[in-house]
Amino acid sequence: SCAWEIASVKLLTSIATRNSRVHITHATCFKTIEEARNYGFTVDVTPHHLLNVSESYNYYLDCLAKVNPPLRDNVERGKLVKALLLNLVDAIASDHAPHSPKEKSYPYLVCPAGIASIEIWPRLLWRLVVERIMGADELLRLCVWGPASILGLDNLYGRFAPGYRGNIVVWEIGFERVDGLEYSKARYTPYWMFIAGGHVKAHYIGGKLVYNKHIGFITRPKTINPFERLKGHESEH
Repeated sequence: SCAWEIASVKLLTSIATRNSRVHITHATCFKTIEEARNYGFTVDVTPHHLLNVSESYNYYLDCLAKVNPPLRDNVERGKLVKALLLNLVDAIASDHAPHSPKEKSYPYLVCPAGIASIEIWPRLLWRLVVERIMGADELLRLCVWGPASILGLDNLYGRFAPGYRGNIVVWEIGFERVDGLEYSKARYTPYWMFIAGGHVKAHYIGGKLVYNKHIGFITRPKTINPFERLKGHESEH
């Protein structure tokens, strides 16, 4: 419940040391965000707590929408969106938690919690930009610059500038329905037939093209440990 979330934030204030950095992840209630901000904590929210998933599914019975923390009612969801628009949120976290279709077909009380959405959620939230509810710069702050800053990686990620990693998404704007997942092994979604605000045309990782809509995946990107890269950058200075 929201009361437990708020109590958890208050508990952290009692045990956090002075000048420590505290981040509250997956907040689902407006009061939780207010409480976190009052203490100088950073806070993120998830796409499924912002989107109207609970209206599409009986979220007390359907495992597709089972997640921790649980989905709130539409009143609380509306307050969460309000917090987003008031710039009270520092980042949006995907909370991508894939499971096999078989696992998600189990009865609600025993099926695993989690929503697989990494392939879809940017498209769904971009609708806020298309409908002029939120500016593109603000959504990019929440999805790109905000997370990089919280993790202390803002000199490697979050900007299109020399010295940065060069992860770029080429986007095509337009309304369209979500009709399934193309690439995820978790081929189920509670967002079936939701209206999205566009789709990915191309994706660059480390400055190299790895995906094109008309071709599919071109190459597997080279992975790096950004925190190791950060240590090297700091040692140079």
